[in-house]
Amino acid sequence: MAISFVAAGTVVTGTNPSVTVPAGYQQGDLLITVITGTATPTTPTPWKQIYAQGANQFVSIFYKTAGPSESNASFTVTGTTTKAVMLCYRGVSSLAGVSFVATNITCI
Repeated sequence: MAISFVAAGTVVTGTNPSVTVPAGYQQGDLLITVITGTATPTTPTPWKQIYAQGANQFVSIFYKTAGPSESNASFTVTGTTTKAVMLCYRGVSSLAGVSFVATNITCI
């Protein structure tokens, strides 16, 4: 099976964002949430954090494999300039997909 981008949820902003699950996800898809702002978010269960960058601007990447029923992911982060979005990919193992994202991210 080829790796394919399924969809992105809505970009949300502000303190303690609730990130929407992308439409069309299926059980077994890789869900990746990217958060940027001026503070580091906490990691909600069962998400795993793989990348955090700091120097007045933080980028954090969280991932998990989609279960049969998913809901929005809530992140605790104090920064009012926080922006977050959830992405969905199909046909990729969590480890391979997350490694690619962490290796190829560029912080501005």
